[in-house]
Order: sequence, then C-alpha cells, then structure tokens
Amino acid sequence: MGVTVNVSNAILHIARNGAELGEITAAYWCRQARNAIEDHGAFYVALSGGSTPRLLFEHLALPSYRDAIDWTKVFILFGDERCVPKDHEDSNFRMARETLLAPLGIREENVYRIQTERGPDGAALDYAETLARVVPGGMLDLVMLGLGPDGHIASLFPGTAALNEGNTTVVPVFVEKFSSWRITITFPVLAKARRIMLLTAGEGKAAIVAEILDKESNHEPYPVEMIRAREQIDFFMDEGAAGRLEGAL
Repeated sequence: MGVTVNVSNAILHIARNGAELGEITAAYWCRQARNAIEDHGAFYVALSGGSTPRLLFEHLALPSYRDAIDWTKVFILFGDERCVPKDHEDSNFRMARETLLAPLGIREENVYRIQTERGPDGAALDYAETLARVVPGGMLDLVMLGLGPDGHIASLFPGTAALNEGNTTVVPVFVEKFSSWRITITFPVLAKARRIMLLTAGEGKAAIVAEILDKESNHEPYPVEMIRAREQIDFFMDEGAAGRLEGAL
C-alpha cells in the first residue's frame, strides 16, 4: 500500500490518494500506540489540526482500528491551538472531538485540551504545567504535525520568537498574517518526543515539500527543517504533495 522511501533523516510514506493516506496513517498511529502501551503502559500523543489529520481520525474511529487499541490507556494532548472558543469552527479541539474523541467515546479525563479561554499567556502557562504533570519526563510517545505552505509546523511560524525558545515548552504566538494568537508547543518538546509523524496532502503543498527535501537547496531553514536533525521523522503525504519530488530525491 503506497510507496515508502528513505531520504536523509526522513522516511517518506507516499499514498496514492486521500483514502489510502488515511489508511496508512491510522495503521502507523495504532502501531505506535500498541508499542507504547506494551512498553510503559500508556500512550501519550499530541494531536494536530487541519484537514489531513481529519482523514486519520476518521479511520481510527472505524471498528478495525477502534478495536485494536485499549483506549483507556491513550492520553490525548494537543500540539497547538488557535485562541478561539473550544466550540469554534477553527478549534483543533473541536475537530478532534467530532471526528475522534466522541466517536470513540474517549474518557474526558484522558483528554487535555489547551484552555484558550484563559487568554494567550494564561493558556500557554497552564498547558506547560499540564505537560509537566501529565507526561512522564515530558516525553510524548508521538507528536502529530501538519505542514504549512510556509514550512510552519504546529504554530511555529517563520520569523517568530517561538523558534528560538530553548526552555519553555509551550508559548503564545501572534501570527501576523492571520492577525491572531495561537498557543504552541516548542522545539524542546519535539526534541524529546519518541516519534514524530508529519502529515501533508494536496498539490498546494508540493512546492514546500520539494524544497525542504532538496539536498542542493541553500534556502534559509524553514521551521519544519529544524526538526530534521532527529534520528527519524515519518513523513506522510499523498501523490499531490509528492508531485515535485522526482528531482529532489
């Protein structure tokens, strides 16, 4: 199913279409969950927002995947969130609740959302404390990340001070181009994560995917490239996003 290619520090999983992308990401997600539960009795995962994770979540809610995991041992956190109410159409929590949490009946006590009602600073401080309290050693088993056309991951955008954060695990970020506040985990959290899965789809992402994987490119590093020093990143994409990779591999 699909194609797998090793490139530098990344393993590329290229699906033929959205349905197949949902299948291979759900299978990977379940495998990481089972491994973590077998190893240390729990699975700590940080979700991302956007349309591509929706495909994954909808597949995880299918019986074949739902029954493959002990969901009482899965603890849900979030990599970033927009500063909107939890029921807002742009809320990452709302999307996860509608497509994953509610369909699977995941217990409320296993879900740790970012408390956006506390404002940018309060929400960031509260979530940093939550990570420290909930996640043993601050080491997430899996972090899900999307990829923006500008190379941003979570809400780590080019040119923002959050890129240089070396200690604080969660910070507020004002995104100029959207004139809005977001809350995001930082690179210290990503550096500790046992696994990172990067998801992207569509022809609109083809240019940025090709550029970050081009070995000859001398561009200023994008936020996504700041995690490529890790031992391994699993990069999931459809054929649309992979459309310009022939000359970059």
